[in-house]
Amino acid sequence: MQIAGFQTLDVNSYVEVTREQTALEVTLVLDNTGSMNSSGKITALKQASTDLVNLLFGQEENPALLKFALVPFAASVNIGSQYLNSGWMDNNAANSLHGVQFEAGSQNVWDQYAKLVNKSWNGCVEARPAPFDILDTPPDPANGDTLWVPYFAPDEPDSWAAGQNGFWYGNNYLGDDVGNGNTNVDLRQRKVSKYDSETVNADGPYFNCKNQPIQPLSNSKTTILNAVNQMTAAGSTVIPIGLAWGWRVLSPEQPFTQGASYSDPTVKKVIILLTDGKNDIGNLPNHNTSWYNGYGYISQGRLGTTNSAQAHVELNNRTAQLCTNIKTAGILIYTITFQVSDPTIQNLMRNCATTQAMYFDSPSNSELQQNFQEIAAQLGKLRISK
Repeated sequence: MQIAGFQTLDVNSYVEVTREQTALEVTLVLDNTGSMNSSGKITALKQASTDLVNLLFGQEENPALLKFALVPFAASVNIGSQYLNSGWMDNNAANSLHGVQFEAGSQNVWDQYAKLVNKSWNGCVEARPAPFDILDTPPDPANGDTLWVPYFAPDEPDSWAAGQNGFWYGNNYLGDDVGNGNTNVDLRQRKVSKYDSETVNADGPYFNCKNQPIQPLSNSKTTILNAVNQMTAAGSTVIPIGLAWGWRVLSPEQPFTQGASYSDPTVKKVIILLTDGKNDIGNLPNHNTSWYNGYGYISQGRLGTTNSAQAHVELNNRTAQLCTNIKTAGILIYTITFQVSDPTIQNLMRNCATTQAMYFDSPSNSELQQNFQEIAAQLGKLRISK
């Protein structure tokens, strides 16, 4: 070219940067337990979640290729009281765990709600019996154990009876309806006549599960932001129940059916799981041995043990198995530990994530915001198409 008199030559090239055309279905599974009230954590979580939603939605109010869901969790999950007659709920006490906290012959939880003057079912549910608690098996009326039992934390023994036995109970909201001479705390707790025409001024049957309901998948930016803003913190920590419902809202099967088919290659499904602590349902010096939660009381053996320490290990085991089940279904998992110093829960969340790079540790409110922004960047990444 130099012989021909050309010393330089302009070369035209270009790259085209476009948004991926893969659709996203994202579920935020967020710890809304009582410990989130400390150090401004719930406020920081709302802000970080808002940033994530705004970054992914951008200026679009209803994008065709993006859906979000929100699953706040504590000791259990509130699915929404509007699903009372959905066919998912165990309305006829067919589930083998329905009402086991009441005296014989009074197992139907709905009967006890009907007796109370000012407390109807708020939408909280208990975990299904194993193995359905960690599976996405659709509800089937022919198998009661695939249906969900309404959450009902029973009135625990009066302080008089508790004092006589050297025990302590934290959810005593009604009189026991037995004579003060009867110190049988289990009988006092199981008694159902005490609910007749009573007004409950405390949380009562909602104890440990009074968070806002699940927000199913939606492509409405405003709907998701409003749900995030309404989050409140209360209750103890049962991660596997929250994670299981995070999976269910992404599923195309009942109970929620907004999710695309697992076989649809144009859709990526994502769970973002955050916790600020370990699985913890208490270790109490009374006959229940724990707070009431989505797995009942530890003393009832629903976790396969009546030993408190082993019950908490089992909650970790079920969390780990759920992570495996969800990833096997083709769902991507991001995990975040928020101001957590316990290496056990850090390792549990690290192993739960789809890859090591999808686990984030956030020791401060500001780092939480940065980590959510990094996740948003990964999910909304650009690609070079030409």
